Amino acid sequence: ANRVALIEVDRDREKEKITYRDLHQRSKHFDFALQEQGFSRNDKLSIIMSNQSKWIITAVGLFLSNGTLIPLDYKLSPQDQLKLLTHSESKFLVIEYPLWKRMVGVDTDHVLKNIKVFVTDAPYTEKFAANTFHWETSQSKPCTDIESTAGRDEVACIVYSSGTGG
Repeated sequence: ANRVALIEVDRDREKEKITYRDLHQRSKHFDFALQEQGFSRNDKLSIIMSNQSKWIITAVGLFLSNGTLIPLDYKLSPQDQLKLLTHSESKFLVIEYPLWKRMVGVDTDHVLKNIKVFVTDAPYTEKFAANTFHWETSQSKPCTDIESTAGRDEVACIVYSSGTGG
């Protein structure tokens, strides 16, 4: 529990070491935030983020909720990301603030209106619509000890490769 699971690095500078205990605790907080927003077993959650510890914390929290992970490439155009969100039937999305801002600007079909969105690294002064939340707020939610009860035949992850993105 006390061993380092993740090291958050910004360029060449170490920002934070996260132990396995911390990872589990933070993931449980995110799991609770999902439950609070009506997450149900086997719901799909897309992640559009660069490589960072919040990506892993989100994924582990999702797996504790017995959900299906849809990792989407953050380098795709917002239009392509919106198409994949629709195709995957994602009910939840975790996305970085700059990527979210770009996506909102081109969401002419109002795809995001039907998805619960957690935005990372957004300014606390940012006012969101009713279905959009600050990801960091999820870390302050209370949580209880829970363990995943996913069965061996349940889908854990759906990957859109470069050949399936079109």
